[in-house]
Amino acid sequence: MDVPLDLSTNHTYSVSVTPGPTPSCTITADNVYGAVYGLQTLIQLCDTAGEARRMRVAEIVDYPRFKFRGLLVDSARHFLPVNFLRRVID
Repeated sequence: MDVPLDLSTNHTYSVSVTPGPTPSCTITADNVYGAVYGLQTLIQLCDTAGEARRMRVAEIVDYPRFKFRGLLVDSARHFLPVNFLRRVID
């Protein structure tokens, strides 16, 4: 199912990592956008230092604080032509 990406798209997700004899990881999301953010969070819970591979136990529910994502235009470090900046703003 194709979900359009616009300001009303839901990015909410939950990640559950449980310990025990049969550990499990579950990502729950309404659409692919939430699932991608949930996967990124799950990757951050992985501990790959040393020989042992571990995953931190967690229960996470996350959602965007704002409807939109920002864009940083760093003209101090990168010269950007005025025409390019006008296209970004529009």
